[in-house]
Amino acid sequence: MDHRTQRFKNENDVYCRTFTLDQKTFCFRRWMQHTAILNVVGFVLGVQNQEVTVLLVVTLMLFAVLLVKLHFKVSQESLLVMASIGIQVTTTYALGKRSLQFYDIRNVKDIIINEGITMHKVIFYLVLLLQDHDTHEQPLTLVPLFKHSWPRLNFLQEVYAGTQEVLKHRRKMCHRDKNVTMS
Repeated sequence: MDHRTQRFKNENDVYCRTFTLDQKTFCFRRWMQHTAILNVVGFVLGVQNQEVTVLLVVTLMLFAVLLVKLHFKVSQESLLVMASIGIQVTTTYALGKRSLQFYDIRNVKDIIINEGITMHKVIFYLVLLLQDHDTHEQPLTLVPLFKHSWPRLNFLQEVYAGTQEVLKHRRKMCHRDKNVTMS
C-alpha cells in the first residue's frame, strides 16, 4: 500500500489536509496464472470433450466472477479534513466508481485510533466520533475510516496527528469566535 499526505493553507487561513491510501489494483498477471492453471486442470479432466454449452457456461461464470471482483475492489481511500467545513471520506473502486461521504465539522467530536482484538491479532483502525451539534445528550456515533484497506499503525498515527492539528485549529477558531461575540 502506498500513502500520501498533503497539507495546504488557503488565503483565509483555513487549514486543510488530505490523506490518501492507494492499494494495489487488480493483479492481471496473477489472474492469468490462475486461468492457465484452470485450463491445464480442465484439459487433464477432459473438459474439452464436453458440450460447447458446458464450456460456455463455465466461461461466463469465470467472467462474472472477474466482474464482481473488480466491482468491489477498492483502489484508493482518502480523507479530506477541512477546519471550517468538515470531513470528506472518498472511496474509489477499481472500475472507477466513487463513493463520497461528508461529515459536518459541527458534528465531529473527535478522531481516535481504536483497537480491535481478534483471536490471533490486534487490529488498529481510525474512528470518527460524531455527535449531533444540536442535542449533546445523544450518544456518540462511531464511523470507521479506511475500512477497506486496514492500514498499518504508523500511517494511522500520521493521519491522527494531522487531523488533530486541523481540529485543534478549528477549536481555536471557535474559541476566538465565542470571545468576539461575548465582547
